[in-house]
Amino acid sequence: MTFLLVLVALAGLYILFVNVVESTRKLRKPKEQESDDATARRSACDRKFANDQRAILDHDKRIEALEEGSRVQCAALHALLEHELHNGNSAEMKKASDDLFTHLNR
Repeated sequence: MTFLLVLVALAGLYILFVNVVESTRKLRKPKEQESDDATARRSACDRKFANDQRAILDHDKRIEALEEGSRVQCAALHALLEHELHNGNSAEMKKASDDLFTHLNR
């Protein structure tokens, strides 16, 4: 009879130990899953940031190209005004040429 009581007590301890291990695994699983989710979200944010950074750098290059084109157009207009000035145009053309020249030399 004592043997049966000891056997039942050992079986109860074994079941208790298995339940504790299962509960511990269940508690750890969501934390591991949250960590994996956070890593995935961070990776997605890093990819989006890299795309945004490339777009910004591309915008800077485009703006520089537009500014350079504007400078070239202003220089061409200045050359035309200078040509007209030396062919006997009025004082208004001289003022426009001077204004454009000061704008180009900023």
